Formats: sequence, C-alpha cells, structure tokens
Amino acid sequence: MKKLAFLICFFSLVVFADDHESEKKAPKIDRKITLVNYEIEGVKQWQPGNIAGYEGETVELTLINKAKGPHGFMIPSHGVTEVVKKNGKTKVILKLKEEGIYPMKCHLHPAHIGGQLIVLDD
Repeated sequence: MKKLAFLICFFSLVVFADDHESEKKAPKIDRKITLVNYEIEGVKQWQPGNIAGYEGETVELTLINKAKGPHGFMIPSHGVTEVVKKNGKTKVILKLKEEGIYPMKCHLHPAHIGGQLIVLDD
C-alpha cells in the first residue's frame, strides 16, 4: 500500500512538473519582421536590407532562404548568428539594444550585400 501511495505521489509530481514547464511564457513579441534571401545573377542579399524597431522591443525575425545554397545571417551587436538552409526558414527572437545603427551581414559570404538594423529611441 505504501508503494502504491509513493508511486501515485511520484507520478503526480512528474505530471505537475511537466505541466508547470509548459506554463513558461514565451516572450511578448513587439514586432515581427520577415527577411527573404535572394540570389540574382550571383548576388545574394537579405530583403528588406534595412529593418527598424524601438529600443527595448522584442523582435521576432523570420529568415527565409531562397538562394541556391545555405546562407548566413548575423547581427554581431545583438548576438545573432544563424545559418539558413537552402529553401529553409528560421525564426530568431532578439531584444533590441540601445539606439543606434547596427550592421547585418552574412558571416558565410562576407562579400555579399549586407544591411542595417536601425534601433530608434523609444
């Protein structure tokens, strides 16, 4: 009987712990932006080339790669480094830092066209 009571308590705790974990809230997204990588006549670039938001916002970037191979996306100032597979899609969530203009680039193909993240003062 004690074993049965122990097992019921144990499994209740496991189930409660799993339910509790799922209650963790995803961050509130203030802005969603989709960037698509194209390759035209050998030139690769993310479009739109420049994106903007306000200081302190949480931004969700959806990166879609339409180029012939994998393509990188990097915002060094915000700790973002991703590789998006050919015909792939990746989501990145970041919190915008202080006001300024920050470079966005491909860390796999440095010579390709980069862009800018523009963070505005709220």
